[in-house]
Amino acid sequence: MSVRLGNGNWAVSSSKLLAYNDAAGPFFNKEFDFTRATSATRYNKSSLIELVDNNIARIDFLGSSEGHLLLEPASTNKIPNSENVGDGLNSPQKMDRTLNAAVAPDGTTTADLCIPNTVEGSHQAYQYRDNDTSTSFVSGSNYAWSVFVKSNPTNGAQFVQMATFVSTGGSNKVNFDIVNGTITQTGFESSKIENYGNGWFRCSIVFAALRNSSGAGNDGWSLNSITAADSSRAESFAGDGSSNGILVWGAQFEEQVDFATSYIPTDGSAVTRNAEVCEGSGAAQDFNSLGGVLYAEMAGLDDDLTNREIQITDGSSDNRVTIFFGGASNRIRGEIKVGGSTAFNSLTTSFNVENFNKMALRYGAENFAFYINGTLISRSDTQTSIFSTNELDSLNFLRKTVGSDFYGKVREVRAYTRLLTDAELITLTT
Repeated sequence: MSVRLGNGNWAVSSSKLLAYNDAAGPFFNKEFDFTRATSATRYNKSSLIELVDNNIARIDFLGSSEGHLLLEPASTNKIPNSENVGDGLNSPQKMDRTLNAAVAPDGTTTADLCIPNTVEGSHQAYQYRDNDTSTSFVSGSNYAWSVFVKSNPTNGAQFVQMATFVSTGGSNKVNFDIVNGTITQTGFESSKIENYGNGWFRCSIVFAALRNSSGAGNDGWSLNSITAADSSRAESFAGDGSSNGILVWGAQFEEQVDFATSYIPTDGSAVTRNAEVCEGSGAAQDFNSLGGVLYAEMAGLDDDLTNREIQITDGSSDNRVTIFFGGASNRIRGEIKVGGSTAFNSLTTSFNVENFNKMALRYGAENFAFYINGTLISRSDTQTSIFSTNELDSLNFLRKTVGSDFYGKVREVRAYTRLLTDAELITLTT
């Protein structure tokens, strides 16, 4: 193979993501151009969230010791003080609060402790009201609300609830088990719990607002301490001032999104993380235009139907070898365009695009095939149209001239300069 990325072998530098050539040695003249004009966070090898500088590609290790390239669209955290449960307008309700009580997921002592007090009612560590214009919403839009939660090590809560007091699609509460890392009651457009280690979980929901903010504090959302897996919305009880406590940190509110993106820290005002673009690895001599294989092991961030593409191309949309997600739920497609015409098009909806899938697309005259996870999706042994010698010249995480940037997680990419056999493709993708 001529260009290879990942498989636990990563190197980054300013504005570059370094690929490598098995024959020529690691990181030899195969770098991708990488841009992101803001800082961003990643989960590092030490199991901590850390801030990464502008234009530095993120290799994220959440859920894997091998790491993966993380590419995300732009998003804004509208909560102005993400690491403080706050005073005044959005302060905790019927909770005794201790600031900076424990070590947070980034290794600093900035996590806040909230313990239900003895007053009867619902006990909310976070309560955001729409008379705070930074967290208001518009009918018809989706919003993602996420927060890191940990059971207090002493008589802590096992369950928390994320709820809204606004008209939304679906049930307006989700219950989470923050000891076992499970969702016990679902609702909204979607919900998720992720294990960040050391007892910390990131809980998130996506809700569709079915009415505009009133601006009078009548609508909003909350994080509640609850006593059972099946507790009703905003469960009412009298605490004892010492049990059912939770540690909280890193609140995030994003608008017009279908999933919670990586954590964006704020300190006094909203913060935007810019979109990431990764393109331009290799040159004509690194690819065999007459026949080869594009391989990728990657996962989408969400099944949001948008096109997210990785391709070998000549710099146009007319000549390309492309693997991409999108167009329909869980659709994965292998497509080859030659001179603007479709030479091969293979698609399936049989795999979950949010899981890591191993995909290989073979191209060559009378020798096209697309494999996913050891399964042949389709093949063509009759199509003769193929590229001219030295026509393909770069590998990109987008479609040149059009966009369709790939947003997701990438464990490995390979570009082979020979036609792998069916047996080799099965082995490669299994």
